[in-house]
Amino acid sequence: MIQRIQTLYLFIAFLALVSMFLLPSVSFSAQNGMSQMGGLSVAGVKTYYPIGLLIAQGFTALLIFVTIFLFKNRPLQIKICAISLLLSVIVIGGIFLFADKLEKQLLTRAVYEAGTYISLLPMICIVMASKAIRKDERLVKSADRLR
Repeated sequence: MIQRIQTLYLFIAFLALVSMFLLPSVSFSAQNGMSQMGGLSVAGVKTYYPIGLLIAQGFTALLIFVTIFLFKNRPLQIKICAISLLLSVIVIGGIFLFADKLEKQLLTRAVYEAGTYISLLPMICIVMASKAIRKDERLVKSADRLR
């Protein structure tokens, strides 16, 4: 399990999703003070937590963590990776959707922070893990044909 490259990719994706909970995704600077979307609360900064985005991030992180331990069932692992990839795209879209909504609500300009850029990392890692899982599955099937 640990020696497989897809496990490393999935673990990196999991860590990136967990770090998105800690880092702000978008910050806003308005006349009434600073605001941010996501991340840890900072004194003097109003923090917005879109509940749908938090649920999608948490569920994606949970799916990826579960996928790491399904190494004996590669077809299921591939399907869960596809679902995780879809959820990851939804999270990225949600960040931009909520940032645009808050931008109009606060009448200010959005500045994308580290959380937004880190949100791309799980998507890349999930694609790479899925390719590695498929490669393993082809290898096992070819070995079964030789028996």
